[in-house]
Amino acid sequence: MRIIHLSYSDINGGAFRATYRIHQSLLKQGISSRLWVNEKKSDDWTVEDLNNKIGKVLNKLRSQVINNSFLKMLKSENNIPHSLSVLPSNWVKYINNSDADIIHLHWIQNEMLSIKDISKIKKPIVWTLHDMWAFCGAEHYTNDNRWREGYYPNNRPNYESGFDLNRWTWNRKKNIGKTPFKL
Repeated sequence: MRIIHLSYSDINGGAFRATYRIHQSLLKQGISSRLWVNEKKSDDWTVEDLNNKIGKVLNKLRSQVINNSFLKMLKSENNIPHSLSVLPSNWVKYINNSDADIIHLHWIQNEMLSIKDISKIKKPIVWTLHDMWAFCGAEHYTNDNRWREGYYPNNRPNYESGFDLNRWTWNRKKNIGKTPFKL
């Protein structure tokens, strides 16, 4: 079995370190495991950063400029990170042309993959949820129940105003592709 793990980084945070540990554990068991990342922080040769120098600069622009510009439209007391995942990437091309039997998604936000990109992956997917983003709106963690009830104007938290990015992102997740996200 050949597995490709996709994660924004390899060791630069809790979810990334967990991904790296899973990858290393599989290698120790003799399973073909590759870890593809946007930001490689380790010197581990089994971790692949498929970006050239221009790609790295574009990734920074994608994650910082785009996300931050949109997030200014949402006025919220919720300081938890939000990810819109709107911009397409080249990852789908690499994934679909790979020899992987399984694609293991981890923390893929910060514009690594768009929601539409996820729907274009033609290989079986396993997704480890390191936070709540996959089934929420744009937020990575929330204490409200909108993710259970649906993101409607009448159940929006009082601490939010402006354009409802969480509802917009949730609707994009719900309506993309032939097969909706199933948990």
